[in-house]
Amino acid sequence: MNPHAKKSGANPDQREKAAPPPPLFDTLRAVERLKNAEFGEKQAVTLVETLQDVQNELATRADLEKTEFALRADMEKMESGIRISMEKMESGIRSDMVKMELRLRSNFESQFVSLHRFLLIGGGVMTAILSVVITLVATLAK
Repeated sequence: MNPHAKKSGANPDQREKAAPPPPLFDTLRAVERLKNAEFGEKQAVTLVETLQDVQNELATRADLEKTEFALRADMEKMESGIRISMEKMESGIRSDMVKMELRLRSNFESQFVSLHRFLLIGGGVMTAILSVVITLVATLAK
């Protein structure tokens, strides 16, 4: 730190941020030019003040860069959020598919067991009927 520097209560960084931006054009020169073009002093001053107001409303390159940075950050957050949502959705779909597959397998196995029982019972009945028919044919043939 410079020992000869004057001490002030404000932080130098705060003073720089609080200072208005330098004018983009020489306002006194602009007023003089307008007066030379036969504008009245009041008209010239009002026009230059209006131009200054417009100038203060214009975005600077730094403003645009800040906005671009903020937009990029927002887009990255949004992209990340979408990616996470899609991963959750994919996980949910996979989980639902596994559950559906298990239900289908269970239903298939249940139907298969029922069919198997029906065939066993039907086969037993058919064997019994065939046995009766064979016995009847053998009895009638004697």
